[in-house]
Amino acid sequence: MKTKYRPNFPQKVLHFLRDKHLTNRDAAKSLGISYQTFYIYIDKYPDFRDAVKEGNRIIIDEIESALIKSALGYEFEEVTKEIKDSATGESKVIKKTNKHFSPNVTAAIFLATNYKNSKFKRNPDLYQQDNSLQSVDFKYVSINEFSIIPEMELYRHQIRLIKLPRPFKALVAGYGSGKTYGGAVWTIDRIKERKGEGRIGVYSPTYRLMKDVNIPEITNFLNKYKIPYSYTDSDKKFTLKGELKGEIWCRSMDDPNTLIGYETTDTWLDEFDTLSVDKQKAVWTAIIQRNRKVAKHGGTQQIIITTTPEGFRYTYELVQNDTVEHIKAKTDDNIFLPDSYIENFISQFDTIRLQQARNGEFVNLTGLRAYYSFDQDKHVVNENIRAGFPTHLHCGMDFNVDPMTAVIGYTQDNVSRYGAEYWAMNSNTYQMRDALKRDFPNNQIAIRPDMTGRARSTNAQYGITDHTILHDAGFRIEGTNNPAERDRLNMVNWAFHQGKIILSKDMIHLINDLNQCTVNETGSLNKKDNKLLTHISDALGYDIYEQYYHQFINFKVYQG
Repeated sequence: MKTKYRPNFPQKVLHFLRDKHLTNRDAAKSLGISYQTFYIYIDKYPDFRDAVKEGNRIIIDEIESALIKSALGYEFEEVTKEIKDSATGESKVIKKTNKHFSPNVTAAIFLATNYKNSKFKRNPDLYQQDNSLQSVDFKYVSINEFSIIPEMELYRHQIRLIKLPRPFKALVAGYGSGKTYGGAVWTIDRIKERKGEGRIGVYSPTYRLMKDVNIPEITNFLNKYKIPYSYTDSDKKFTLKGELKGEIWCRSMDDPNTLIGYETTDTWLDEFDTLSVDKQKAVWTAIIQRNRKVAKHGGTQQIIITTTPEGFRYTYELVQNDTVEHIKAKTDDNIFLPDSYIENFISQFDTIRLQQARNGEFVNLTGLRAYYSFDQDKHVVNENIRAGFPTHLHCGMDFNVDPMTAVIGYTQDNVSRYGAEYWAMNSNTYQMRDALKRDFPNNQIAIRPDMTGRARSTNAQYGITDHTILHDAGFRIEGTNNPAERDRLNMVNWAFHQGKIILSKDMIHLINDLNQCTVNETGSLNKKDNKLLTHISDALGYDIYEQYYHQFINFKVYQG
């Protein structure tokens, strides 16, 4: 729907809400606009926003009056009429009876526990686990009594993350549901509650994701609400000034052994399930030890997790044993996501993975194909791609002795075409270097390798790393840290789905890997059943991650 904003929209929406008792969604349809545009107009046009508030207020007032009447009981007159003249339709009153409607206990309980400043109030907004109320117009609610900024609006699952009194909480949600934004608001809220003593630890799976996701989210929030702060990039630290004082320390979970030597009052772990189970447990243990800084205000220390689930990883265990308060949310709970995002999103996952990626559910992934978007009929072509290689190539490489692997290709028109592979047993980086030099003497090759090769070597000559060997041979090394395995798998599947990967039919080892690799119950690659699998597809994953990282991140973290 393309209807532009019109001056009479406030009057019309008030009529639809107040007089016709339409929902916001139905009022949007009557105006000829989408539900998303409806909320954009609320944010953009004060007259429209006031009309919507007034229309909804009147409805709530009427509901409240009816509820109070039902809770207290009431008298009413029952009138019985008898039609005497069928031609005129005139009736004659033959009986009037005064009757009493007894108080409704259910209505009374609801009022007692929810009505304004009642002493029985228990705030169901925070403990509402079922999202059914969120599927209608009350889904996007004003929470002035909870907000750190006047008129801030949050989803119910974000409110629960911020205000539930449990020390450990986990928002387990689908992509695009607003979990990262909820974590950012929680961070600032803890600063407020700590009254100048707060030091909040914000942790991302890698520094790259921290730089591209968490730091911008926090920065945008602080700028939007004009909260004074300074930021030191070398320390990855925000220092809040003015009325809200405190510190936000940003750290990576990539190496749990580095999480030492400091203390925090509260901690946020973002995308926790991208880590392996062993790394998750090590990070959790380290964070428990770090999260012990004492503050006079704000209550006990808190740790929150925001993540999209991945099989039965450590978040599932923490939920099952009731260590953390489990908060659920779905992709569809974010009303600001465009319809095209949802449609594209649905098409990229198989049925089981859609349950976790869209609905935020824990599912058993055991035995499922790791590269489920790979379709040999669609992504493998009967042509000699290698023969058409241009001067500039890129290469994904996995450092193993048995086997050592690499894939070679180029990207044109946003599509990566691969025409050469290397798969060698009992090999090392020197031999891989020599093979590349021999086969591509006139090409410039950017290698996107396993980044652990910066510190180790597949060869016996001590002190020379894999990366050094390749760099000294004239190859350009691209990459910083290894992506989390889940992110790498998701990105390769996303790239196949988007038609960004084409393989030559003679890349038999890679095709075999893509067809046969499976995952275990935690969603991790199954490396036990066949130790020759997963290596060359890992090489492809390193290359694709570097090639399409920013496109994938923009899709993955869309928050509306």
